Amino acid sequence: MSAEQERGGQVTQLRWGSATDVGRVRSNNQDSSLVALPLFAVADGMGGHAAGEVASRLALDTLRNSITDQSLESLVAGVKLANTRVFEMSHTDPSMRGMGTTLCAVALVIIDGHERLAVVNVGDSRVYVLQDGALIQVSEDHSLVESMVRQGTITPEQAKVHPQRNILTRALGIDGEVGVDSWEVAPFSGDRYLLCSDGLFNEVTDDRIAEVLTDNEDPQEAAEILVQMANEGGGRDNITVVIVDVVEGLDPAEAEAPEQAVVGLEGFDPEKTAAITPIGDWVEDTLPPEPSEHDLPPPLPPPFHTDAELDDDDDDADRELALSGSRASRILTWRTGAFTASLLTVVGIATLAVVWYARGTYYVGFDARDRVTLFKGQPGGVLWLQPTVVKHYDITRSDVPTGKLSVIEEGKPRGSEEDADAYVDSLKDEAGRLGTDTSSTTTTVTTVPTVAGATVSV
Repeated sequence: MSAEQERGGQVTQLRWGSATDVGRVRSNNQDSSLVALPLFAVADGMGGHAAGEVASRLALDTLRNSITDQSLESLVAGVKLANTRVFEMSHTDPSMRGMGTTLCAVALVIIDGHERLAVVNVGDSRVYVLQDGALIQVSEDHSLVESMVRQGTITPEQAKVHPQRNILTRALGIDGEVGVDSWEVAPFSGDRYLLCSDGLFNEVTDDRIAEVLTDNEDPQEAAEILVQMANEGGGRDNITVVIVDVVEGLDPAEAEAPEQAVVGLEGFDPEKTAAITPIGDWVEDTLPPEPSEHDLPPPLPPPFHTDAELDDDDDDADRELALSGSRASRILTWRTGAFTASLLTVVGIATLAVVWYARGTYYVGFDARDRVTLFKGQPGGVLWLQPTVVKHYDITRSDVPTGKLSVIEEGKPRGSEEDADAYVDSLKDEAGRLGTDTSSTTTTVTTVPTVAGATVSV
């Protein structure tokens, strides 16, 4: 399908095609696509069962109906409003709790009186451009492994097989506010844009994608071939592809000189790169005001492609989550940090309680040499905390009254060192009294004559 728009003497003619498939593993299609000139978008929902499909469809419906003018600001505001809608539904409908979605979009906008292509992205769905035979990724994935690649921790090759490659760092519907990446791109004749969910690029290499985009002029045919290749590669996820061709646009020779260097778009023709400007990683920190019904323009035409109906098969949903590694848990947000902080706090309090219990008391016992000794801690120790010797007293086991031996051997707790000292002093006093009583006892021997001269002591 194709169409053209004219603004200020410049005519931009676009042609597009799209395709989607549930894949060979999933039970329902949680992807959604939007093709409604001048707006093209792909959303990859997550959350399990029907929630992911609801999230992606709600996000694209909101985006389509909330754009108030053909500007980059309106596009970004629409993405943020879509985030609000998904977030609110996930918190008001228990069956939708935890749902979220990625979103990438390309739109024809007017900037300073000139037509430009605006690219926006949240999540790990991607926007590529095929330019002079080279396939270049325009968007940046909001994923854990992509952050590690940018930091130099791992290589792009390692990221493809990393066990945490499915963890996202940003998506719609997870928090009340979201950062939106955006770029301004000049619509050069011959450029071909590809929007896709991760079900494509996780199964098909960039070289194969570039080959299909180069060899197949018809965007609809190219989209269908890419979906077929993803299924042949395993089809482990839903697959959605939207292809937008700039049939007629700017001549590369007309590109203006760049006002600043562009980072992360290596491979573009230097003359063309001049017209590609990253707008920012966080366009406005506050959500835009929600437009009223009077401010909204008439709804755009329905999407060129709609996804499958909701799947109500609980068994299939459970199987899907198990096979997909529960994509609902992919999102890393402040909630993860808050939970971790709370968990660490609980662990810290528990550790302090154990230490206090293990080290917060005294007892009197015998050491290895049978000396009466003051220990700090619990008899026998607690976990890794063993009692320690505070001091030795000047009495031994043989000095302790027999009736007190069991008390010392059991290690009866003493509230403080002073209490222990007083107890040992009482042992000494009792031992002294027993010694005095023993020394004052006399034995009288009386000799009584017996038969045969024997004597008996009495």
